[in-house]
Amino acid sequence: MRALEDVRSMVRSTKSRKYIDEAIDAYGAGAYRAAILALWIAVVSDLIDKISILAEAGEPGALILRTSLRKAIDNNDRVALQKFESKLLEDARDSLHIIGESEYRDLKRLLEDRHLCAHPAHVTDDELFDPGPERVRAHLACAVDHLLMHGPTVGKKAIERFKREVQGTSFPSEDSKLAAYLDASYIERGTPALRVNLCKVACKATLDPALGPETRWRYTRVTHQLYRIAPTEFEQSLKDVLEGRQDSLNDDGLLLLIGGLCSLDCTWRHLHEGVRNRSLQLLKDVPLKIIVADYELFRAIPAAPLDLLLLDRLGQAATSKELSGHLNDQLWQNPDERIIPCVIELITEAGNYYDAEGAVRTLVALSAKLSPADLKAALDAAGGNDQVCGSGLANRELKQLRRSTESRSPEMQELWEAYANRHGSKE
Repeated sequence: MRALEDVRSMVRSTKSRKYIDEAIDAYGAGAYRAAILALWIAVVSDLIDKISILAEAGEPGALILRTSLRKAIDNNDRVALQKFESKLLEDARDSLHIIGESEYRDLKRLLEDRHLCAHPAHVTDDELFDPGPERVRAHLACAVDHLLMHGPTVGKKAIERFKREVQGTSFPSEDSKLAAYLDASYIERGTPALRVNLCKVACKATLDPALGPETRWRYTRVTHQLYRIAPTEFEQSLKDVLEGRQDSLNDDGLLLLIGGLCSLDCTWRHLHEGVRNRSLQLLKDVPLKIIVADYELFRAIPAAPLDLLLLDRLGQAATSKELSGHLNDQLWQNPDERIIPCVIELITEAGNYYDAEGAVRTLVALSAKLSPADLKAALDAAGGNDQVCGSGLANRELKQLRRSTESRSPEMQELWEAYANRHGSKE
């Protein structure tokens, strides 16, 4: 059980904290009905403050609510004020999307107890309703966790902004910066309802055929970071999205699933057996052009057991004159490290100059993720295969690989110097 001081410190607003202090003081004195009343006042005050802030930002729903409240205050219309307060939780859920359904239910229980505390509600002929200390602490935790600790980020407006940002040129290209952006803009400041909606929006977007591969890939990257930042909320959201649509996916839908959400290690366990079997069969039999050019599945290698099926087809793509360019374009952006040993194996097994050139060119596309150990293995493979080290085509690609990696560390520079001393290069 959390200490009351820890709960209090989570309240963002100074005004709301004042009312929480009153609730805590009443709780400490054993005045549990008074504590419930002070706690409800804190909730109402916080929601009104959020309405004011959001109205200033131009949120339509908040503007309507603020106008209604001001009119009731100016006219000293107590009936209208009571009606405003009685509908406040519904408005926060339905108009502002500050809270979700589960948060609404918890706060509604607080409101119901507030009514019992504010009026002479008898539970027996001679005994008034007494909420008790455990009930007060539960309401306090819910009020803070669901509302008082969060900033005034409106759900619907935040989601619309997020969708615009995903397709903007300022969208972070590095995963670490993407995580920081999501955390600061939506997770840390957002309500539980907003976080869940954000997770669901990102999951659904990866399955949207109307979006292009680049946009779907951005949403896929978002799902990876959300899973890392808020794993429990994300996985439940993922489960909800999959449960509602996975059995109705056609082959195109399955390819979108494989190329997006299946790159998360938690997705496979939420797929039905029939969907799993169809996905495995599809990845074995679908034409390679569809995998590489149409759905760009090498952008995000799926988790086991789908990963091996896709990686088994890497060699065909890397050595295909028609498809190698599509493959390498995908790998340049954010290569998956699981591809590296597969490409090194292609270099080792290349049986002609053209296959050798294609394999090394694919390794160039992976150069940003190569470690010194990877580079050593690749150079050993190249030096041990005459189709590579004896090929002018492959050597041109090796020179490009050297330009991409040599300056990254003294160890890599030494590896290249040793390779050049042993094998030289051919144009």
